[in-house]
Amino acid sequence: MKTSSFLAFALALFAGLCSAQSAYPSRAVKVIVPLAAGGPVDLVARRVSERLSAASTPRWW
Repeated sequence: MKTSSFLAFALALFAGLCSAQSAYPSRAVKVIVPLAAGGPVDLVARRVSERLSAASTPRWW
Protein backbone atom coordinates (compact mmCIF):
# COMPACT_ATOMS: atom_id res chain seq x y z
CA MET A 1 0.00 0.00 0.00
CA LYS A 2 2.84 2.42 0.80
CA THR A 3 4.54 1.73 -2.51
CA SER A 4 1.47 2.46 -4.59
CA SER A 5 0.69 5.70 -2.73
CA PHE A 6 4.32 6.81 -3.10
CA LEU A 7 4.20 6.01 -6.82
CA ALA A 8 0.97 7.99 -7.22
CA PHE A 9 2.52 10.95 -5.39
CA ALA A 10 5.67 10.80 -7.54
CA LEU A 11 3.63 10.69 -10.76
CA ALA A 12 1.48 13.63 -9.67
CA LEU A 13 4.59 15.64 -8.82
CA PHE A 14 6.20 14.79 -12.16
CA ALA A 15 3.04 15.74 -14.08
CA GLY A 16 3.01 19.12 -12.34
CA LEU A 17 6.62 19.80 -13.30
CA CYS A 18 6.02 18.89 -16.93
CA SER A 19 3.13 21.31 -17.32
CA ALA A 20 5.23 24.21 -15.96
CA GLN A 21 7.56 24.23 -18.98
CA SER A 22 7.24 26.89 -21.64
CA ALA A 23 6.34 26.14 -25.23
CA TYR A 24 9.20 24.85 -27.38
CA PRO A 25 10.95 26.70 -28.99
CA SER A 26 10.66 29.86 -26.92
CA ARG A 27 13.26 31.82 -28.90
CA ALA A 28 14.55 32.11 -32.47
CA VAL A 29 15.73 28.92 -34.19
CA LYS A 30 19.10 29.19 -35.94
CA VAL A 31 19.68 27.21 -39.15
CA ILE A 32 23.34 26.31 -39.65
CA VAL A 33 24.49 25.41 -43.16
CA PRO A 34 28.04 23.99 -43.12
CA LEU A 35 28.77 24.89 -46.73
CA ALA A 36 29.84 28.05 -48.56
CA ALA A 37 27.66 31.14 -48.32
CA GLY A 38 25.83 31.94 -51.56
CA GLY A 39 25.93 28.36 -52.80
CA PRO A 40 22.87 26.35 -53.80
CA VAL A 41 22.50 24.68 -50.39
CA ASP A 42 22.68 28.08 -48.66
CA LEU A 43 20.06 29.54 -50.95
CA VAL A 44 17.69 26.60 -50.33
CA ALA A 45 18.22 26.88 -46.55
CA ARG A 46 17.45 30.61 -46.64
CA ARG A 47 14.29 30.04 -48.68
CA VAL A 48 13.10 27.25 -46.35
CA SER A 49 13.79 29.32 -43.23
CA GLU A 50 11.85 32.27 -44.67
CA ARG A 51 8.83 30.05 -45.28
CA LEU A 52 9.11 28.46 -41.84
CA SER A 53 9.21 31.93 -40.24
CA ALA A 54 6.06 32.93 -42.11
CA ALA A 55 4.24 29.71 -41.18
CA SER A 56 5.18 29.40 -37.49
CA THR A 57 5.41 31.54 -34.36
CA PRO A 58 9.15 31.39 -33.60
CA ARG A 59 11.52 33.14 -35.93
CA TRP A 60 13.85 31.04 -38.10
CA TRP A 61 17.20 32.52 -39.21
